[in-house]
Amino acid sequence: MKALVVALLVARTAGATGPCENVGVRYDPPELFDEATQSFAIPASQPWCDVEEHGGALDEVRGEVAFVELRDVSGHVLGTLSTAIGADADHLKAARGAFEAIPYGKLHATLVKRGYAPLVAIGHCKLATTWTDLGPPAGWRTGTLQLDVIAGGKTLVRSKLGDGSVARRGDPIVRAHGLARGGAVAVFAIVPSCAGPPPGYFGPDDGGDCYHVDTPVVIRLEGLAACF
Repeated sequence: MKALVVALLVARTAGATGPCENVGVRYDPPELFDEATQSFAIPASQPWCDVEEHGGALDEVRGEVAFVELRDVSGHVLGTLSTAIGADADHLKAARGAFEAIPYGKLHATLVKRGYAPLVAIGHCKLATTWTDLGPPAGWRTGTLQLDVIAGGKTLVRSKLGDGSVARRGDPIVRAHGLARGGAVAVFAIVPSCAGPPPGYFGPDDGGDCYHVDTPVVIRLEGLAACF
C-alpha cells in the first residue's frame, strides 16, 4: 500500500517542474472587426496563479480573467478592454499591463459603438492550414504553420503564419474577414505551440506535459478579388 501511495505522489508531480506554471493566454475566435482601425476584437482570457504558504506547504491558488484584445492587420495591439474588477483586475494588469475598464455587461455594446461589426464572410474561398518544415522528432517537435487560400481547387495565396509545435497539429484557429475595398482579406490565426516538460524529460516513458502557448497572428492578404 505504501508503494502505491508513493507511486501516486510521483505521478501527480511528474508533469511539473515548479509552482504556478501553465498560465499562457487563451484566445477565442473573433467575431467582430472594425474597418476604420483595420482591427479584430479578439476575446481572450488570462489564467493567473498565486503561491500561498500554509504550514510550510506551498499551495497554488488559480483563477482566470477575461478581456478583449484589439489587434490590427499589422499585428499591433491597439488596446485591451475588460470588465475585470478587484483582484481579477490586479492580476490582469500584472500580466498584460494597463487596460481600459468597461462596466460589467457593456463590453459588446462598447465595441459596437466604436465601429466593430460582424465579420464579412469570403464565400468563394476556403482557408486551410498546413504544417511544413518539420523539425527533428525530439522534444516538442517544431513545424511551420502555413495558410492556404483556395478557390476552385487552386491555391491563390500561401502565407507563413509562424512556427509552432506539431504535437498541437489539430489546434490552429483561423478566421477571415473580407475587407470593404480592394479585394483584400484580413486574417486572424492562432499558431499553437507547447511549453513545459517535453517528452523524455522525466524518463524514457514520459510523454511530456504540453503547456499550451497560443501565438496570435493578424495579417492582411492582398489580390483576393476571386474570393468575393
